[in-house]
Amino acid sequence: MGAIVAYEIMKYIEINGYQNPNLPIAFLVADCPAPHLFQAGYKPYEAEDWNARLSKYSAEVQGRVTGCAGLMRTYKYSHPKAQSALHIPIRALSHAGEALAPKSSLEEWSRYAVKEDFEIVEVGEAKENKAYIAGQGYGQQPEQKVIETIEATIQKFDRWHEDAKLPDIGDIDGPIPEQVDVVIVGAGISGTYQAAEIVKSGKTCICLDRYHKIGGVWEFYGNDYSRVNTSEIGYRIRDKTGTWTRPNEDHTPKRDILQDIYTVVKEGCYGCVRCNINVEKVDKKPDGTYEVHVKNKKTGKENTIKAGTVSFHVNRRIGKRREVDWDNSKAFAGNICYGYGNEVKDLDFWDKEVIVVG
Repeated sequence: MGAIVAYEIMKYIEINGYQNPNLPIAFLVADCPAPHLFQAGYKPYEAEDWNARLSKYSAEVQGRVTGCAGLMRTYKYSHPKAQSALHIPIRALSHAGEALAPKSSLEEWSRYAVKEDFEIVEVGEAKENKAYIAGQGYGQQPEQKVIETIEATIQKFDRWHEDAKLPDIGDIDGPIPEQVDVVIVGAGISGTYQAAEIVKSGKTCICLDRYHKIGGVWEFYGNDYSRVNTSEIGYRIRDKTGTWTRPNEDHTPKRDILQDIYTVVKEGCYGCVRCNINVEKVDKKPDGTYEVHVKNKKTGKENTIKAGTVSFHVNRRIGKRREVDWDNSKAFAGNICYGYGNEVKDLDFWDKEVIVVG
């Protein structure tokens, strides 16, 4: 039933034309017939021993299961003319011999996805599903194949493999100007926004960053699943007016923050960012101006920039991770890793003992 609910939500988004950047990256269904086959074929409540099995549970559980069965009875697929593909890939997990969802009924999900983005995955033999009524099903102890399929799907369709889709911000390895009104040190969320505002005011500026990409903390210290830990108003730096279809979120994901940062640079200060530049020294001159001495980390070339103002947006709070140590830690034979960036993303935690410190 969960797969059908998820499908209906996706169909609602599609029919209404919502342009939501936060849709799931893939749709996995397990032992669930395609929507147009669900009502006719998925009827666990018609099993001969249904009432006997249900009577073994508490009144609370019986009420919950009966309510769910009621939804199954009344669900009706209502999109006969809307057979266009969903916006996301579909993986259909099938247990051989599953009476409620034969393989042929899962293959019908191919009608709801782009052809090359549909795959049916056989994950073993069906078992007598005694835990079905308790709401556990195969999810209580999923086969290794299920975990592997989820992991492979995420790896294949992970949006963070698509850096090329971030907006063009100009030549980040371009020449260093001899003189500007403002030098900004740090091309994170604050530095890039200030650069855009300075250009808007009619002043010249150059925004420098020692890393090879812009984004600051959001690029190098947040992982792919990091989100804003407060309401999004203070972090969504794009100027938006009028009605638009992206929903407001309380905890914006990293990819949206980076999309905003790149968009602000593209639209507000295109070509004003230089990366791989280390600021060596800033000298204040008698007339109140500044000389900013910089060095290219890739070529070693040194330059001096004259500026009326120098603005620093450098991270001093979480730029360096805290090293945690304890007695005899060097004798530990397992992996010790930190939560910065994606350091733990590719580690295999399946069936292992894990201790989280902090």
